[in-house]
Amino acid sequence: MSFLKAAEVDSKERFSLLLLEPGEIYFQDFSVVCFPLGTTEQESNAQSQKGRLKLCSKSLVFDPKDFSHPLRKFPLVDVSYIGQWSGSLFSKIGHDGRSFVIETKQVVEMKSNNVIAPYKFSKVDCQLLFSLVHSKVEDCLPCIMQLHRASTLPIADRNVMISAIVFSRQSRHKFDTTRLDDFHEEIILQMEGDRVTPLVTNPGHVVLTSSKLYFQPFNNICVVPVLKIRLSDVRQVIMRRFLLKEKGLEIYCREGTNSTCPHLYLSLRSEDDRNNLFCQITSQEVVKLDDLEQDAMLLRWQNGLLSNFEYISYLNSMADRSINDLTQYPVFPWVVSDYTSANLDLANPETYRDLSKPMGAQNPERLERLLERYKDAPEPKFLYGTHYSTPGYVLFFLARAAPEYLLCLHGGHFDSPDRMFNSMPDVFRSCTTSMSDFKELIPEFYDSDGSFLRNTKLINFGVRQSGHVIGDVELPPWANRSPDVMISKLREALESDYVSSNLHHWIDLIFGYKQRGDEAIAANNVFYYMTYEGAIDLERITDPNERLSKEVQIMEFGQTPKQLFRSPHPQRFQRQQNPDPVPSPGLQSKRSNSTDSGILECKEVIKERGLQFDRGHNLHRDAITDVQWMANGQKIISTSQDGFLKVYSVVDDQQQLSLKIGNMPISSFELTSDGKSVMIGSWDNQIYVYNLEYGRMQNTVFAHQDAVSQLCALNDVLLSCSWDASVKAWEYFTDGRQNLNLSVKAEMDHEAGVNCIAPIPQMSRLVSGTKDGHVSVWDPENSTFPIRTWQAHVGEVQSLTLSRDNRQIVSCGADGFLRLFDANTMMEIFSKDAATELRCAAWWQDRKVVSGCSDGSLLVWDLTCGSIVEKITQAHQGVVSCLHAGTDQRICSGGTDKLVKLWSEGTI
Repeated sequence: MSFLKAAEVDSKERFSLLLLEPGEIYFQDFSVVCFPLGTTEQESNAQSQKGRLKLCSKSLVFDPKDFSHPLRKFPLVDVSYIGQWSGSLFSKIGHDGRSFVIETKQVVEMKSNNVIAPYKFSKVDCQLLFSLVHSKVEDCLPCIMQLHRASTLPIADRNVMISAIVFSRQSRHKFDTTRLDDFHEEIILQMEGDRVTPLVTNPGHVVLTSSKLYFQPFNNICVVPVLKIRLSDVRQVIMRRFLLKEKGLEIYCREGTNSTCPHLYLSLRSEDDRNNLFCQITSQEVVKLDDLEQDAMLLRWQNGLLSNFEYISYLNSMADRSINDLTQYPVFPWVVSDYTSANLDLANPETYRDLSKPMGAQNPERLERLLERYKDAPEPKFLYGTHYSTPGYVLFFLARAAPEYLLCLHGGHFDSPDRMFNSMPDVFRSCTTSMSDFKELIPEFYDSDGSFLRNTKLINFGVRQSGHVIGDVELPPWANRSPDVMISKLREALESDYVSSNLHHWIDLIFGYKQRGDEAIAANNVFYYMTYEGAIDLERITDPNERLSKEVQIMEFGQTPKQLFRSPHPQRFQRQQNPDPVPSPGLQSKRSNSTDSGILECKEVIKERGLQFDRGHNLHRDAITDVQWMANGQKIISTSQDGFLKVYSVVDDQQQLSLKIGNMPISSFELTSDGKSVMIGSWDNQIYVYNLEYGRMQNTVFAHQDAVSQLCALNDVLLSCSWDASVKAWEYFTDGRQNLNLSVKAEMDHEAGVNCIAPIPQMSRLVSGTKDGHVSVWDPENSTFPIRTWQAHVGEVQSLTLSRDNRQIVSCGADGFLRLFDANTMMEIFSKDAATELRCAAWWQDRKVVSGCSDGSLLVWDLTCGSIVEKITQAHQGVVSCLHAGTDQRICSGGTDKLVKLWSEGTI
């Protein structure tokens, strides 16, 4: 299980940092003999125990060598006296001056016989003498007395004094350079920080060298005195928010590495320290990080290259959720709602929870009661008084696997037996009916062997009111009493088609635009205001007591994940039977030449299944402005700034039509659905209609106040855009003389000239791109205002292209960025800088896009993983101005070099 892998305690003995108060620091230990006082010397000698005394910032802990005796903790706040022992001259106990005595009002006993059980709190007066075996009294007693003095102060002053003592001790501790693996390693950076594990932080030295990262604790709690990470093993370095401050850094190594610590979470002293360490690590040449950009991961999930579990895990990580931080533990959804049937029918939609609603809104009757309470609540209002993820909920589920953590969280006690995780059906029932229970699940329910559901450690959690002793968790009938079967079926449900089709709704609630604000209110997804990031600035609270109170409240009552999306999350594509593997970026190229025959030879060689040059044609006298395949790939039609429209037969290898439209350049054309007529946009502000079947001009329409920049069709409506900052929708019809007439149906005004448009047929909408970099979504039936407008590029939007499945739109910009948008939500899924101006694009194959660049190159993008997989340099001698992909996977391109080139899918 991920939790237990991260939560392994590095202690040499049964003593661990979990036995201390939250935030308490363990300094060092001493070999001692403990003698009880208040009895005869003979009895005292007989009851003496050898062991080690642990010096901590708020307590002393005696760990007997004999495990049959309990560890005994002496909270300094309960200690009434500490001093050097000055016993009788005739006493054999402590006669060497190496002893000190403590008097306390309370002793906390833990792990008697090394058994994990609730702590025993004994409030009795007790006198104990500790005789140091190897050390001197002056080595430890002054510090103990200082800490004891601090314990007598008010809480705020106490914490200040303890912090000063800690700082003093740690400043005298130096990193042991003999622990370096190689004396020739160059130390790049040294600083102090804490190693973070669940419920525990342990301070130490952080040292970065040219080849390794070292962490040396200030104490000796770890089995390995210095943790080492080889920088060449590092695969991820993620900046985290820890305890509401931007000072965390989590480092992951590749599996099967030789690093002593394959996963390290550090909390540094300040945000500047954290940022400095991050930059220094990631700038080292040996560090090769995995590509985990958010847009690339979304693409991989959408295309089925990432499972639902992997994608949710990734989103949790990006939202600062970590298995090392129980206050921000990864959150996973309930997906199954049936915990009573003998068989789980995953083909039945009724089996699943409604992922479009938070857990608190699953039950209409409960929701109605919550909304009534919400109406009368004072500001700031909240619908749910408890959260869906807290440290208590995590350990509620994992109590059997991690009982020591539960004791740590609850101050040495287990929860009431009837409130523990006893039954899976009961917990789901509570989460859907109780007025105070809205928790979601944790990753262990989908990725473990299910052992956390069994009481394999035979812990005595108590007896329920029904008389049942708490043992294993009761499972649903369909699990056949097997935790492994239940986990397997839940994982199968998580990866099912139903969940895949609806998971984006849950992402909107937890990580997305429905997490807060008006959308959260509309979705009945409002939690207590302090659970949201940035709701309160702790740095501005000057009162230490108030600040501590706020910190504790936020830590205990849960934290909402960092908001990752501010627009609807795209839906996952339907499952593919045999998805193509993710290709690796590759580049092979050579140049193009022309021959006397007029057919060009391109020497570009592309990897397997890449673009292969077929032929080229010198058809025009000026730059090509538009080109398309027609007649099922047997012909190409092209226009140019020379004012000509030409049709060329690829089969017959000859020109079939050369039509002079006017003296001004032609910008674009669009064929009618029957292919009999072509509508042509010109820089003279007009649209021409030419009948290809009869070879005559049918109509000329003055369309815009400036050049027509592009034409396209939307459900038998012609769309035109212009540099006059408008888009027009035209109805076209045939009159009695068989002329094709155009009539304006709608006009959409922009703030800048419009370069390009793309239709979204299934939604009867269009997308436009302007010279000032804005992209807008329009409904031609209601064209007064755009549905949405946003700055997509810095500089002109050069091209907009709809995918063949009508689900995604690609935009290319003068800023060199290719951006991918979901056609339904218009959320940006992916963006990448091509480092050259992009002028046009065409979808090719199922999930690839070919883009033409101002430097004459063609780039092939694989949008299953979001990377450039192929490049053809000098595909044209100048700007690649237009592209079109045929149904047979062939590409035609046009450039300012006046050439039209044909490309096909090739192999090498």
